[in-house]
Amino acid sequence: MINHNSNKKLRDFFLKVLLSLVVFASYGSANDDKEAKKEVLEKEKNTPDGRVYTNLDFDSFKATIKNLKDKKVTFKEVNPDIIKDEVFDFVIVNRVLKKIKDLKHYDPIIEKIFDEKGKEMGLNVELQINPEVKDFFTFKSISTTNKQRCFLSLRGETREILCDDKLYNVLLAVFNSYDPNDLLKHISTIESLKKIFYTITCEAVYL
Repeated sequence: MINHNSNKKLRDFFLKVLLSLVVFASYGSANDDKEAKKEVLEKEKNTPDGRVYTNLDFDSFKATIKNLKDKKVTFKEVNPDIIKDEVFDFVIVNRVLKKIKDLKHYDPIIEKIFDEKGKEMGLNVELQINPEVKDFFTFKSISTTNKQRCFLSLRGETREILCDDKLYNVLLAVFNSYDPNDLLKHISTIESLKKIFYTITCEAVYL
């Protein structure tokens, strides 16, 4: 009888130890997962390389516009034809927009930016790339006399992209490759733009 009780106590003791180890391991694993997720989120939040702006912090493009509006800067939408008719100092206009064969096809939104004294100081541009396809790109550019920022949106993601020659050349190729009777070349240039989108490396510079 004594031996039976001793065995039972010993078995109960080992079961308690085993249960404690299982609970501890589960807790540790949950904590590790939580920490790992936290690290990934912090990394995504803080890295300037391939920065992704989600709908939660919503994108830096709109934050930039709000920042400008807070400084009493105003935006006035204008007819896209001004691109062809007027002279601009902004690189995106001279290198891409002025050279697009059919600007209206891309449903552009063009806004002039004015300072609080009413002096023209910049240009806000938004274009849909490949608008007849479901997964179309939206290209956004905001330029002032000091800085220019470029953004690409695809499938709900908006990424800031370096406004450099590589981007200008690909954009121009994409826009001017459109031919409703032969979309193969256009699709090929769209794929080139996707490669840029998914390998973006840039440092965000605020206006």
